[in-house]
Amino acid sequence: MTAGREWAPADPGGPVDSVVGTEPVEEVDRPAWFTLMAPGWWPPDGSVTQAYGLCFDPGGRVVLEQLDDGFWTLPGGQVESGEAPVDTLVREVAEEACVQVVRARYLACQHVWDPQAPEGPTSHYQARFWARVEVGPWRAATRSTSSACSAARTARCARSTRQQDRQP
Repeated sequence: MTAGREWAPADPGGPVDSVVGTEPVEEVDRPAWFTLMAPGWWPPDGSVTQAYGLCFDPGGRVVLEQLDDGFWTLPGGQVESGEAPVDTLVREVAEEACVQVVRARYLACQHVWDPQAPEGPTSHYQARFWARVEVGPWRAATRSTSSACSAARTARCARSTRQQDRQP
């Protein structure tokens, strides 16, 4: 907490989920809050900065991404200029999890209020989608400047794909 200043969560700007309230972000050493918005409500144009997916393969397995620090998270990422959030989901899931989104449906979003964010907006939304994904045949990883998969992530995806292909 900043000396001499008490912080409180900002108004998220729309209907809030009736079950999950505003929660502090405990993973950062500064005041910040997450607020789950009402399912189906869409924030104002241009205010969604990230898109993430609850991704399932046809067998019902969940796709997660392991970050460099070992933390597991939903695949997704930053919305690029001019890109629709669902297109961000498709692109990021392919880059990070090495699988293809074949169908997606918007679920809800969460408002992030981070008044001392070192970079980026202090108030924005992260969209959450349900997605059906297909794991394609494994191909040897190739390095490409157009690919956002690092060599380590690509290797993890390749191992994951090979293991899944052998499962009944």
